[in-house]
Amino acid sequence: MEVQDTKQITALICGRPYPLVVSAHDESVVLKLVSDVNQSVQQFANLYPNRDKQDHLALTALSLAVELSKLQQQHDPDLPKRLEQLEKQLDQLLRTEP
Repeated sequence: MEVQDTKQITALICGRPYPLVVSAHDESVVLKLVSDVNQSVQQFANLYPNRDKQDHLALTALSLAVELSKLQQQHDPDLPKRLEQLEKQLDQLLRTEP
């Protein structure tokens, strides 16, 4: 990452500031994710008011990890290879047609 392409921002998570250096292109995405994390923490705080912030953060991390795992399972790593094979088959069929 080049210096001119970066931006220093402060992510406020659970009221604590975290200085970050991010790509200028990624700034809005990072800030949106910070907002999403804070909303999730707040939801867990509402569900489990007798727990502390560390528990709410841990539950948020776990829920995000579960969501990521589900998305990874949906992703087919062989899809590009299979699409290439189909393209070759279509090319062969189109060449042999009168």
